[in-house]
Amino acid sequence: MSDPKTPEQQHAVTTGTAGTAATHGHHAPVTIPFTEAELDDFHKSDKIGGGSVVALMAAIFSIGLVLYTVVALTVYGVDLLRAGFVALALIVALAAGAWGLLRPGGAGGGNRPVR
Repeated sequence: MSDPKTPEQQHAVTTGTAGTAATHGHHAPVTIPFTEAELDDFHKSDKIGGGSVVALMAAIFSIGLVLYTVVALTVYGVDLLRAGFVALALIVALAAGAWGLLRPGGAGGGNRPVR
């Protein structure tokens, strides 16, 4: 059996603040040891770092794609290149159909039912 809780304790349990400083009135408020300027600098450097990671991932992916294409063309020849263009055209057509670009009115046709 669970022990009876006061309304404040029940609120802390239902809001997920149980066991935190929000449930205890005798603790001093938590202060962040950084100024607003330092926090803004952290956010800016985080954005720059995130952009760098994305750029590096894209570069690695592109290099891998080029190397894979060179190896595939070396092994399978021009037939693979033709098959690749056919597959790419099929993928583009399927994606355009899925996005609604092929129906009358194009994408963003509003709430009109598709006929």
